[in-house]
Amino acid sequence: MGWAFGWDTREQLVNHLLNDSNHDLIASKSTCYGRRLWAVFRPTWEGRNSDEPFICLFLLEDGGRRDGWGYKDVTESMGPCEYDCPLDLLDLAPPPKGGLAEEWAARWRQKVREYHAARCRKYTVGDRVTIYGKTYQVTGKVRRSYLVRRMHGDGSTSGPQYRTTAAKMQPAPEVLQ
Repeated sequence: MGWAFGWDTREQLVNHLLNDSNHDLIASKSTCYGRRLWAVFRPTWEGRNSDEPFICLFLLEDGGRRDGWGYKDVTESMGPCEYDCPLDLLDLAPPPKGGLAEEWAARWRQKVREYHAARCRKYTVGDRVTIYGKTYQVTGKVRRSYLVRRMHGDGSTSGPQYRTTAAKMQPAPEVLQ
């Protein structure tokens, strides 16, 4: 449940996780987003309860000169708190079966799909959106971000303009009707 450190570079650590350390596991596919390494592993040893592939998230951390690079592994059955797992990895590994692992995995997979749907959502100037329970109006777009301004009950907008991403916004209830 803790962290393991001791690799000089991030590349050494990633190579260790995907190739060296898992002699009884084969990495089918992997993707690295910042300090998160997502991978699908297939067990190769005999006597395992299941030979089904599974999804694993490695949280990567730089411990500085003294500790080097380290990681913490979290499998899908543990219900990770990160939702940017690539959708194609969900297709490569069936959800775990039985007990709490099945429940956590189902909830986590749903949140992964919602995360990707929110990232793909497109808004236009004038759309009303909800961010953390408050209503805003889209006032512009900058690259992959949106500019929003807080809306009041009478429909007016005021105050500073904020920059946010589509993943943090939800259509306001009026827009859904």
